[in-house]
Amino acid sequence: MPRLTKAQLFEIEQRKQIVDEFGALDQELAAVKAKLRRREELAKAIRSWHADADAESTHTSSGDEYEVILGAREMETHLAPMPEIFQALGKEKFLEACSMTVKGLQAAAEASVVLRLTRKEQTGSRSLVVRAVEKAKAA
Repeated sequence: MPRLTKAQLFEIEQRKQIVDEFGALDQELAAVKAKLRRREELAKAIRSWHADADAESTHTSSGDEYEVILGAREMETHLAPMPEIFQALGKEKFLEACSMTVKGLQAAAEASVVLRLTRKEQTGSRSLVVRAVEKAKAA
């Protein structure tokens, strides 16, 4: 077995440190994930109380310990109907500007058409699963 250089040994140690730091952060954040989900559920409930309120108005909801101020709705940009955009841009520029999502295609076409127009490739992100390393017991 070939001997490792100092640079290779250093890189191995660096990688171990990165893996251990990642694992420790993953453990810390695991507890937070459930709280973040619950926070979003509560936020949705609070927003629902004022769903029909004027877009520019703010609303305060109070508890015994906290109050939550619901702000005005943010500004969003909405497109004109597609035929109007097509007419303004012309066919060539319109087709250049168009983009299609897989979900949009699935909603618009039959399954056989979707199969013909799409392909699956294993090019996506890789998941990371963290497991604690079992330390060998000293004899």
